[in-house]
Amino acid sequence: MRAETEEVVKSTIDDMDQNVLRAVYALNMCTVSVSQIIDYNDVYILEQEYDAILNNLNLEKMPKADALKKILVELLNTITFFRIQEIRKKEIEEQYQRRMKNAIWSAVPNINMIVSGKPLAIAFSIASQVGIGYMNYRKEKNKIADERHKEELELKITAIEQFHALRRELFTTAWELAEEYNFEDRLRLTEKQIKQYNQILMDQNELRKYERLEAIAEKFEAFPPFWYHFGHTAASIAGDKSLNLYDNQRKEFREKAKNHFSHYEKLNKFNILREDQMTAAFALEYVDLLLLEKDKDTEENEKKNKIRKLIDIANNMSGTFLDIKQLCVIAYLKIGSTKEAAALLKQLVNEEYNTITNAKILSRIYISEYLESGDAKAKLEYNVLKMRVGEKKERYLFPMPQLGEGSNDLSKQYLEQLKYCVKDDFNTVIYQWVQKYVLEINALIPAPYGYESYEDYYCNSKSAFTKRDDDIIRILKDTNQKTEYLQRLENAELGHGLIDTLNNSL
Repeated sequence: MRAETEEVVKSTIDDMDQNVLRAVYALNMCTVSVSQIIDYNDVYILEQEYDAILNNLNLEKMPKADALKKILVELLNTITFFRIQEIRKKEIEEQYQRRMKNAIWSAVPNINMIVSGKPLAIAFSIASQVGIGYMNYRKEKNKIADERHKEELELKITAIEQFHALRRELFTTAWELAEEYNFEDRLRLTEKQIKQYNQILMDQNELRKYERLEAIAEKFEAFPPFWYHFGHTAASIAGDKSLNLYDNQRKEFREKAKNHFSHYEKLNKFNILREDQMTAAFALEYVDLLLLEKDKDTEENEKKNKIRKLIDIANNMSGTFLDIKQLCVIAYLKIGSTKEAAALLKQLVNEEYNTITNAKILSRIYISEYLESGDAKAKLEYNVLKMRVGEKKERYLFPMPQLGEGSNDLSKQYLEQLKYCVKDDFNTVIYQWVQKYVLEINALIPAPYGYESYEDYYCNSKSAFTKRDDDIIRILKDTNQKTEYLQRLENAELGHGLIDTLNNSL
């Protein structure tokens, strides 16, 4: 029964005009933005939404409807309002704290006026002054609290008005788009549906989450993000070894994941975002599922082309997210697309992202190209790579062959070279670890006269030892400061400090 329902959904989407689907998707994305702004009212979420509208919308793919333009402008205005409101909230709080401090000081008696009187009158004067001051303080405190409450109430009322205006504009947008594109209302998401969907996504039980998503799937048939999370959840279940599932059950969930990802792909042909981490994630996760399949030789090329296309999508949608580009490198290498992988590796090395690891892989690709075809360009690229990583890191690169050396010879040479690199790195780490805790141990003895640089004063150099010894000898000879310094030594609890430092170092 479920399969029949899904088939109806797919045929309905397949038969639908792409412009209509694009308009519905844009409307639903606006509804999600409105829902997030209202539900979370968080500065971080606001900044994300603001950036998505101004910097990440693909205007070429967006439907050219005045109603959509109006709601997007209204979203920007509302986000700006709440960003300003956050500043006002902070100012109200700071002003409240300042006025409360002033109110407290106003309750303190005027000591100069009191002391000028006779001793007997001083006690009476202080008592009356404190009583009057306290009464004034309570009045001022209540006044300040009332004013703060009124200011906060004004902000809340204005916020409600903003939310109402945003919801009103969203309703108008939905009405006008439905009239212009004549789409079925079942494709339009409501705030309640989005709220339920968000709650389901937070479910930590993957099996239950999948069934809950399955129950509302028909309402989200035209909303791509739903189908990504639907597919992602199915794939997670299939790959979770902690779940006691039979092999045929895992295979079934992998098939479900592929179907959901395929549905996402159909819906997302008109992607209206420039950079889209979700689309990149969908593509890479879909690739992993396809790589698990064993196809006939006649179908292998078709699958490989499909996989390459998906990786290209992930790469194009990754934008400035270098972690995604790193995953794309691995995916390209899995299918033997070294040229595409090399282009991304070069970019990652230039951006100093996992420099050593990426430079290693890139150098190996260049050497392979050079050995296979004697390509002078590969040798040139290799030399440029050496200069880019610098002398300290070039030793990690796969070595350039000399006369007569083959791949096997170079592999042995590279492994020997790596042994020295690993040993050297280990020594460096140990040295840095020792230096860190030596400083902390030396610093357990307080500096008698202070220091300009913590590292220079407490390090194990000869000059630092001499400086610390001279300072201690000098202060112990100083009769005025000796007692105070000995008290500081006692308070330092050197034994406990040494044990704590050693425990922290393990």
